[in-house]
This record gives sequence, structure tokens and C-alpha cells, in this order.
Amino acid sequence: MSAPLEPRIGAQLYGLLPEVYRERDRTGDLAKYLDSCGELLDRVYATLRQRLDDHFPETCQEWLIPYFAELLDVSLRSPEPQARRAEVANAIAWRQRKGTAAVTEEIAQAVGAMEVELQEGWQRVARTARVGEQLPAATMDLRRHSRAMRANQPGLDTRSTRFPREAEPVLWFQANAGGVPCFPDSYEDRSVRIVDLRTPDWRRGHFHPKRLLTFVPLPDGFFPVSQRSFDWAEREQAKADGLLEVREEILTRADGTRVLQKIFHCPGAAAAPVRIRGVIELDDAEPAGMELAYRFEGFYLANTLRVKFGRLELERCAAFKVVVHAHDQKAPVFTATDCLLRHVRVASGLAQFEYCTVLGKNICEAVQAIDSLFMFRLQRQVADATTPPSKVVCLRNVRLPQEFVDALSDEDRKHIQNYTTEVPVFFRFGFGAPGAGVLHPATPASIQAGAQDGGELGAYHHQHLSLRREAVLDKLGEFLPFGMEAVLIPDARLSCVPPR
Repeated sequence: MSAPLEPRIGAQLYGLLPEVYRERDRTGDLAKYLDSCGELLDRVYATLRQRLDDHFPETCQEWLIPYFAELLDVSLRSPEPQARRAEVANAIAWRQRKGTAAVTEEIAQAVGAMEVELQEGWQRVARTARVGEQLPAATMDLRRHSRAMRANQPGLDTRSTRFPREAEPVLWFQANAGGVPCFPDSYEDRSVRIVDLRTPDWRRGHFHPKRLLTFVPLPDGFFPVSQRSFDWAEREQAKADGLLEVREEILTRADGTRVLQKIFHCPGAAAAPVRIRGVIELDDAEPAGMELAYRFEGFYLANTLRVKFGRLELERCAAFKVVVHAHDQKAPVFTATDCLLRHVRVASGLAQFEYCTVLGKNICEAVQAIDSLFMFRLQRQVADATTPPSKVVCLRNVRLPQEFVDALSDEDRKHIQNYTTEVPVFFRFGFGAPGAGVLHPATPASIQAGAQDGGELGAYHHQHLSLRREAVLDKLGEFLPFGMEAVLIPDARLSCVPPR
């Protein structure tokens, strides 16, 4: 018999034949014939299947989502494709329950693609009781503590929340709501306050009858709590465990130069990057007649990555320290896309950045960047403050330190377009900690919406964190009662599972 057939219908046709014909097919010609027929039938089936899927917003092609939205009169807010599908699919159900607390929480979670906890502002303010109404005391009971506790079984006062370290949602209840809050200003705080008339933002103006308090967890970024890892010296075992894929490709550039590219890919990078421990030394000699290039996709490089020969490309990676020794100022020797970097050293070459955040020193001969964020001065050598800055090839929609801009020549300044020198605010600055390099809501608008497409500058542009926060507020504004306003409050306690 011939080898297994790849087309699904071709294999079915071959399996439906009587055994006698399959036994006589010694050369495999009959199998190849049915294989070719099955390939055509597979394409016909895939076309018909796609036409059926295009009738539903959950399975249709992405370009059809706006047409469904126009048909149902839905204003799409979320930047995420899956969230836009949810906006269309749930449009009628959300309108039927418009203004209720349950649908408000569903909208926030679907549009923002994150877990949220809601509190209605009128329940958090001290007010005068109506006739026959019993209100909770505004004075705290100093004998008891108030916090979230895990529940053993569901009840009228229990809630269900998905925490990062738990595979399943956790049931919890508020213990001693009138007691002293263990974690003030978090979702575990149910104390009663006086009315706050200030304009609401992430830290003030929360306690008002017309406010909806929406507590959201802090984004982990490239450093989730439960992160898989392996040592670079044990990469062969990592391949067997499915944490690393290595392949080689030969590319031909426009000028005719042949390049041998070694690609290190993380299979589960979409869910969470894999951490690589240990120093990575890439010192392979360049093959005859070809250039050498390395590419890492979806990793957290916890130590130094040093490339002695060849070029380096990083995509959606977090790297503590990158050192490239190649000499070339015409073509980039280091290219980073959607990356969070601590230290970069490309002493005598051109470095190219796209949607990147560099938290530490950036040493390179020449620099080219778009929609990126640099915290410290870009310079050519490791020396004192008199070191000349890097040569600017092109900088557009970037955040630059003021001292770097002041040190540039008039000729270099001509190559800078749409930059800002305002200082960003991060949830955490320490590299390797959850939330490192993630922009805080207190960050100036010139950075949160400074990219060319209106998104945020830096490494988390592809996650649309700032746009998702705005989308949640805009969407809730359509479904809240008149006069009510939602407030997003970052809450680190949503990363901690309540105790029993």
C-alpha cells in the first residue's frame, strides 16, 4: 500500500475501495490518482464550509465583522478581533439587559479581554436612610477585618472570579463588609465613604452615586506568574518538551546576497513567552558565500545574549542584555519588533527598533526607530556624559530623553519626526517582574496614544493595553443609565487568590 494521504477526502476515497484493489495497488498509482481528486474535493469542501461559517460572527472571516456590525447597528470599540466578534454576537442579548450589573460586567470582560470586578458607587457612599430602610453603618467596626475569603460552595453572597494562578474560577465572598478593610481602595474594600465630587480618574473621584467602579488586574506583560522556563545548556531537552523549535532557512536579499537564518521559535508564545536561563553565546562561523543571521521569536531572555558573527532579530521577546559585534551601518545588524529590552549594545552597527521599549542603556553607532520608547540616552560608546550620541538615521513617533535631543546636531534633528520627551509611568520598572514596562494609566497621552495608528508607544503596542481600556469605557458608556460614568481602577489584589 502507499503512504498515508494528506488530503482528507482523498484518504476517505482510498479507504472506501475494496481491499482487493488496495492490495493490487503495489506502485501507489491508484492512491496518487485518488489523492489528486481528493485535493480538488478538499478545496471545494473548504470553500463551502467557509461560506457556511461566514453566516455567523463567531466563525466568519475578520473582514466581515464590520458588515455584521452595520447590520445590527453595533459600534465596534475593541481593538482585538475576538472581542469585536463578541460585541457583534452579544449585541441583542446585551441590549435586552441594558443597564443591569450582570451585563455591565460581561461587556467589560468581553471588550477588554480581562477579568473585572464591579462595585456600584451608590453602595460605597454614606447617605440618609429612607423610611423603613436600614443602611449599613458608616463607621467601621474596628473589632473585625474585612477582606475577600474563598467560599466552599455557591450562595447568595458569593462571586466567581478567575485569578491568574488558578485554572478554574474561584468562589469567594466578602467577609465582614463593615469591618476595617485589609486592602484599602481594592475590590476587597467595601467601606462607606463620603461623596467625592472630583473628576474621576484611575485614583480619585470614585465614591459617587453616579460612578461604576471597575477594578481590573495589572497586566503581566512578558512576565506572567506561571512562566515556563529552561536552561540554554539544556535546549535539546527543551525541544523534546515542546518549549523550543529550531529551523534553518536560506534567504536571498534584493541585492542578491544569500543569508542563512537560524530561527529559534517558541511554540506557545501567543499564550506566554518561555523564559531562557543562562548566557547565550552565538559564535558560529559564517558559511562560505553566505551571511549568518539569528532570529528569536517569543522568548524571555533572562541573561546576556551575545552574537559574535552575523545579525540578530528579535520578535515579541524580552531581553535583559543584547550584544551584537557585527559592523554595518547600511543594513541593520540588530532588529527588534514588539520587544522589551533592558540593555542594548551594538557598538559599531545600525540598530533598528519597531514597537520597542528600552529601559536601560542603548549603545549603538546608528539608530532607526518607529513607535518606540527610550528611557535613557542613545550613545555610541560606553563612556561619560561627553560621549557623542548615536547617529540618527530615522526616528518617528518615539519617546526620547531630553538630554539626547539637546545633544543632537542640527543635521540629525532633521531625521526626527513626531517625538515627545515626556516621562512615562510604568506599573513596575524592575525587569523580570510582572508588569515591568507596562504603561500605567497615569502616563501622558502623548505616549499612550503616540503611535502612528493611535496606539501606545513601546513593547506592548501589539497587546493594545491602552486602547482596550479606552474601549471598555466607551462601550460601557453606551449601556450605563443616563448620567452614570465608569471608572477603571488598576488593582494588584486581583492577582492574588483569596485564602480560605
